[in-house]
Amino acid sequence: KISLIIYPLLESDFCLGMYDTGEKIYQEIAWSLDLGQDIVMQTMIAKDELVQDIFTQNHESHLTKTLHERKLYHLPPYARYARITFTGKKSDDVSGISIIWHDRLIALRDELWVQAQIIHHPSLTKRIGDIYNAQIFIRSRESEMILGALSAEIAKNRNITLDYL
Repeated sequence: KISLIIYPLLESDFCLGMYDTGEKIYQEIAWSLDLGQDIVMQTMIAKDELVQDIFTQNHESHLTKTLHERKLYHLPPYARYARITFTGKKSDDVSGISIIWHDRLIALRDELWVQAQIIHHPSLTKRIGDIYNAQIFIRSRESEMILGALSAEIAKNRNITLDYL
């Protein structure tokens, strides 16, 4: 049995940059408290709402704030994220095809009257080993409408993968 859990410099956990980092921290600490474990936390943000909700075990307050933030910033479950990855042996080919697809996705979004944020930057083409890859991110409540129109083409192409995040 673990009798003591120490969180040195809690702020460093917030540097992960994921939209649900605060929730994961909350869940981990609240779960430990529910088990009756002693917790020592070193923090410079003791008055932060998340830290206060953890130690007062105000689950309802935390959930209400979390859902409000997710709705405000169009995060799941109020939107879905999808990533299209393009791979190939030549940087210019991968970058070029990703630009073409980006333009197609923008046109399709406008044609379908779908609210979607489509994020792409050709300078982010990366090399991993001898393979180059570029990515397009889509954030929308209706990302399936956009991607559904292109699903057959995505499925037939071995150099394009689709992931829902």
